[in-house]
Amino acid sequence: PGYKPIDEDYPPMRPEGNNTLYNATKQFCEHLAVYYYRQYGLDIIGLRFASTFGYGKGSRHGKLALLPQMIENARRGIATFIPQGGDQGNDFVYNRDVAQAIVRAAYVQEHKHLFYHIGSGRKSTLREVAAILQRRFPKAAIHVGPGLDYLGNGYEKYAVFDIRRARADLG
Repeated sequence: PGYKPIDEDYPPMRPEGNNTLYNATKQFCEHLAVYYYRQYGLDIIGLRFASTFGYGKGSRHGKLALLPQMIENARRGIATFIPQGGDQGNDFVYNRDVAQAIVRAAYVQEHKHLFYHIGSGRKSTLREVAAILQRRFPKAAIHVGPGLDYLGNGYEKYAVFDIRRARADLG
């Protein structure tokens, strides 16, 4: 809850903490990559993304795309109602920045680490995003309720990434 940035050495979430196939396959792929690195000397770089938004991620992503939905709705003059989670902090990163990180990782000559966090490195809330959108689109009707857990799945996500490694090694 203090939103201390999480570095790459922070223990991964145990599968039973947020048991989804998506989370399990992400962890499996990291383990598999490390296996190939240790067993065969394959050079790997794993990128762990914060909550992404921007072109390519839209309303079709459902609850995982609340930020893009807020932006799209504000631009189109459609009201947005999110019943809870306005106080929950998260690390939001724009897709163009994610793409830049991927390209830099693909072409980096030397790197000190196997995994890198890609994010903004700072905490933002949906309420803060709503305030920015309402300044940009004064007629936007956006309501974000109080509390945590904006996905409404009983899992309060506190995720602010420490991005110092990516800044140092990937630029």
